[in-house]
Amino acid sequence: MAHSLETGARRDRHGWRAAWKHSFPTLAVANVPTLLFLVAASGFLTVESTVGLSQIFCVALLAILGARTGWKVDASARSALLGAFFAGGVGLALAFLKFAIH
Repeated sequence: MAHSLETGARRDRHGWRAAWKHSFPTLAVANVPTLLFLVAASGFLTVESTVGLSQIFCVALLAILGARTGWKVDASARSALLGAFFAGGVGLALAFLKFAIH
């Protein structure tokens, strides 16, 4: 997109496909909490439980990303576990900090 804006060139089908392939994982993951809040708005969940489920989802996602990063760096289960605990721990710390502030 930035290249098209900078050069004024039109995007072709392959450019759109590459942009979608690059952004799809981020968009898919970011919309899970949004969908949970839509479910809460319809009355199937309370807002408190939706916030909790969203935080659990985000901490789990951080742990998975940490494990994947640890695996890619060292290709060992130990590094994957350390990455998962570190990234998940940061997510938990942020969730507890948010809880303490509010």
